[in-house]
Parts: sequence; C-alpha cells; structure tokens
Amino acid sequence: MTQPTIRPLQPGDLLIGRGQHKRELFLSPDGLSMQTRSPTWTTFLPWGAPGHGLVHETAAHGAAQVYACSRPRRDKWDVVYLAGPADVGDDVAADIWQSLLERLCQEAGRRGALRVFARLAERDSAAVMDTFRRAGFVVYGHDLLWQREPGAPDSLLPLEPVPATLRPQRGADSWGLHSLYRTLAPPLVQQSEGFTSRDWKPPGRRWFGNGPRAYVLTLAGGIKGYLCVNKGPGETRLRLLAHPDAREAVRVLVAAGLAELGIEPARPLTFLVPEYGSWVTGILEQAGFRHVGTQSLLVKHTVAWVRASEPRRRPVMKEVLEPVPTVPAAPATANGEPT
Repeated sequence: MTQPTIRPLQPGDLLIGRGQHKRELFLSPDGLSMQTRSPTWTTFLPWGAPGHGLVHETAAHGAAQVYACSRPRRDKWDVVYLAGPADVGDDVAADIWQSLLERLCQEAGRRGALRVFARLAERDSAAVMDTFRRAGFVVYGHDLLWQREPGAPDSLLPLEPVPATLRPQRGADSWGLHSLYRTLAPPLVQQSEGFTSRDWKPPGRRWFGNGPRAYVLTLAGGIKGYLCVNKGPGETRLRLLAHPDAREAVRVLVAAGLAELGIEPARPLTFLVPEYGSWVTGILEQAGFRHVGTQSLLVKHTVAWVRASEPRRRPVMKEVLEPVPTVPAAPATANGEPT
C-alpha cells in the first residue's frame, strides 16, 4: 500500500479537481460571515486572510485538502475548509481528514499558534464531529442561532426610552468589552479561548465590501453590551453579547434600534448568541425570532515552538584530588608513649 503524502498547499492545487464532485466542509471562522465557495483562493490573494493549507495525496484516493486562517495576532487559527474525494467510504474519508487535521495542528504550533478552533453546525454529520474529536479537538461551548424571516410580525410592544447609548466601537473600548466578557463567560470558555483585551479591537475594514461593523451598548457610564453586524449576500447576521442589567435596553434595541443601524427589514436577520448569554433569547422570541440551529465550538491546544539561545559549552579541565594512603598510628600506653 502506498504511503500518503502530506505537503503544503500550492497555487496549482486549486486547479486540480475543479468541477469534480468531492466532499467539502465549509466552516465559518466567526459564525457571522456567509460561507464562501472557494476559501482556499484567499491564500494567494493580497487582500485575503493569511493562513495555511495542506494537501493529502495517495495514488488510490487522490487529493484531499485542509485550510485554516490565522487571526490578527497569529496565535490562534480557525479551520475554515476541508475537502476530500467523494468516491471513498466514510471511514476512509474520516482517516484522511484526521491525518490532515493532526498535521495542521502541528504546523500551527511550529508557526507559534497556541490554539486551533473550529465551528461545526448541527447540520454537519456526527461522523465529522467524531473526526475532529479523534484529531484532539474538544467541545468547550455552543452558539445559538435565532432567525426572523422578512415580514415576520414584531410582537414587542412599544417601549419607553431607556437611558442607554448604542454607538460604534472605538479602540478604547477593548478593556471594557473584555471585562464584560470575563463577567459573563464561564471559566472553561475563558481558558479555552484565551482572549485578552487585544482580541476585542474593532474589526478591520475589508478592501471590498463594508465588512463587519461593531457597536457597544453603554449604560450608566459602563459597557453593558456588544453587537457585531455582518451583511452577507442573503442575510444579515448579528452577534449579540449583553449583561442582564441591560435587559430593557436590549429590548429597545431589538424592537426599534435595528433600523437605525441600516439593517433592511426585507432581509432575513439571524442573531448569534453565545450559550452563556442565552438570557436574551426570551426577548428575541417575543420579537418574532425562532431558534434555527446551534453551532458547536471546538478547540485544540497546541505546543508552540519557541527559539531560545543555548549557552556554548566548552570542555574544562578540573583538578581531581586522588586518595593518599595513610599509616595507622600506634596505640598509646598509660604513660602516653607508644608501645
């Protein structure tokens, strides 16, 4: 049996097998962006997200691919794409993807990444989840998806104004958002994600399109909520994280504040809510949203390689003391003279 070959993804690999039927798994790195049909092309575009791809080749089964994008700080990677031959059984495909994921995590550690993440939707089969588990990934949390179709009735009654402000996120809000996150997220989630205040910087602008927009909800001088808006080709997705103290402010936001953000009512709206902030789902349900799915959040911790200087060793001659034989002394007499 020919041993498989795993090598880095090359530009020419993107042209191999185009138009052929194959197994493909598209993963969203943040749960907000619409799935793109060709994520591997971003490796070779100057405006694409930096990342790394691998190709698994065998003479019997052809080529399979995996691709991951690195986050701005480069210490975290997200698996965004898996592809393999369609004419093989589920067990063979799982073994191929497991080999690719294991090698990808090794490469991530070699490049300084400490964590590799993946988001799996409910529609993904249990076999895919098992493949990630066998590769060392563990589930540390879930995100809930709540959606409202265009024209759905809004059952929230008009509310009185609340002394809260929703404004665009600024760079100085990073520490306040991180404090909100630490207040709401369980310790297991915090340890798994490894977020710091630098991970809460405003999202960068893209070369094409508006890209995501982030807002903060302030109440009584403190940050009590976070809203990220991302418009895709067919829907608008919003990530919401809010403190229970801002319950009334969130009701006003969902009932009347979305129009002020330029969100068209004719487009489907999907709220992505972390499981530990699920108290807002009652407000969403009253506003005509319904639960449409769940995303499982997976992580694998890697061992990062660190370059360190080693002292130069030189041979040193050390003086060694040799034992010297001694003569036992003669026993003394009563007068103190030896016999």
